[in-house]
Amino acid sequence: MGFFDKVKDALTTSDAERAANAREAAGKAQQEADEAAPDAADKQAEASTQYRTHTVKAGDTLSGIAASYGVDWRKMAKLNKLDNPDLIYPGQVFKVPHD
Repeated sequence: MGFFDKVKDALTTSDAERAANAREAAGKAQQEADEAAPDAADKQAEASTQYRTHTVKAGDTLSGIAASYGVDWRKMAKLNKLDNPDLIYPGQVFKVPHD
């Protein structure tokens, strides 16, 4: 449908038809939103259960923390977006992946 066809339709469509079209479009949008909402909640719940957390204590090392959970330290460094895995501080909270 071209531009002029849309203009013609806009000028010749009655108010009742436009209102009906608007209600139909709103109903479809609401239905799509309702269907998407549970999916988003499920994904968020799933994402939050994909890892545990560990709070760094004095003397901890990333490799030591990873070993205590049975995971690779490189995975932990990547998950936690660490630029320097040798530089961690007490009080930091790390995500620990489930393996």
